[in-house]
Amino acid sequence: QKEQSIASEILFYSNSGKQHWIEWQVQAMYNDEGDFVQFLGIGKDISERKKIDAQLALSEEKFKTLVQNGSDLIVIIDANGNFKYISENVKELLNYDSESLIGKNAFDLIPVEEREFMFSELQRILSDESLTKGVQHRFLKADGSWIWLETKGSNHLQNKAIEGILINARDVTDRVNLQTKLDIELCNRQKELTTAVINAQEQERSQLGLELHDNVNQVLTTTKLYLELAQLREEMKDEMIQKSVGNIVYVINEIR
Repeated sequence: QKEQSIASEILFYSNSGKQHWIEWQVQAMYNDEGDFVQFLGIGKDISERKKIDAQLALSEEKFKTLVQNGSDLIVIIDANGNFKYISENVKELLNYDSESLIGKNAFDLIPVEEREFMFSELQRILSDESLTKGVQHRFLKADGSWIWLETKGSNHLQNKAIEGILINARDVTDRVNLQTKLDIELCNRQKELTTAVINAQEQERSQLGLELHDNVNQVLTTTKLYLELAQLREEMKDEMIQKSVGNIVYVINEIR
């Protein structure tokens, strides 16, 4: 048809067998009377471009595979915390479709009592201070349950390829639950140890009480009788006082 052309990419082989990708532009030519005369074809070797495109496609596929099949969640948010990108493994991790989260604010899915802290962490990132140490926080799953995430982030707002805050998050629910369980067990163990120490102290006090009551108290009672007898009977005074002094020395040693 007049004024119509066809563009296509065709694989050619040279005499040596080398492959060449040629970009062809073909158009029909007509004379002044409007009769078809011939086809005009213009070809350009695009082998190098095809090679680069293939390498780029392979690199993108590799990156996509790593992101989608990795255990970590890759997220890009803007300066206000709105989702711009989220890796497709969010379906497996949080039960969301990645498209359903785009445009939503991440802070709406974080518990109210943790939002102020997480917002302060975002401000740190915006001031070009990367979160190299993971921050633990809860995140709402699509089924209404909570999951514990450990999040790291870095500022890429000036990076034309990203233009946002790059977030890397991983599920640490099992680790947090295990730590909580260990803390509870440690607390219970500490209570058991404290109770054991108190019981031991009480037992020691009881032992001392029995020693004072059954031994020292009896000696003191006897000494009192000796002194009373010394007051009543003059001929036994010296003997009773001497025995009383001996008993008092004994009591002092027992108490020590």
